[in-house]
Amino acid sequence: EKALRKHAEEKFIEFEDSQEQEKKDLQTRVESLESQTRQLELKAKNYADQISRLEEREAELKKEYNALHQRHTEMIHNYMEHLERTKLHQLSGSEQLESTAHSRIRKERPIS
Repeated sequence: EKALRKHAEEKFIEFEDSQEQEKKDLQTRVESLESQTRQLELKAKNYADQISRLEEREAELKKEYNALHQRHTEMIHNYMEHLERTKLHQLSGSEQLESTAHSRIRKERPIS
């Protein structure tokens, strides 16, 4: 009975030691996972901040693009108006030249 009791106590001590070691291993694993979780949360926060900054930059670039697009459209419109004015000016200038030429021809030839 003593031998069985001693053997049972040894088994119990071995079991306790095994449980204690497993508990320490699990605690180490929990601490490691908590550390990884904190690192991942920090990375997620940093990425969220970066996304926010990039979205702000995108909005600024869209505003700038829209302003440039509007300016480009205005410039094309102004250029087209300028071309039309130049064309009209050239047409009116050539009409004046023609009328001047006709009047010169009339002056040079006497009307009979």
